[in-house]
Amino acid sequence: MALVWHLFGDEAGRALAAGWDALPLHGESLFALLGPVMNDDPAVASRLQDAWEPVFLPAPQAVADPLGAQ
Repeated sequence: MALVWHLFGDEAGRALAAGWDALPLHGESLFALLGPVMNDDPAVASRLQDAWEPVFLPAPQAVADPLGAQ
């Protein structure tokens, strides 16, 4: 949301935040370009990345050759 706010202005950022109902929870810090320091546990971060990889990076699908080349 901060990126939208930064790139497209206050109105667009606040409209996006309203759609996610995030502004009341996070306040004006939601539009900060610098976020909090992340102190992730490397083991937990690795498991989360492995679990979500198929969602964000699905396996490539085979595409048939339209010319029928072998």
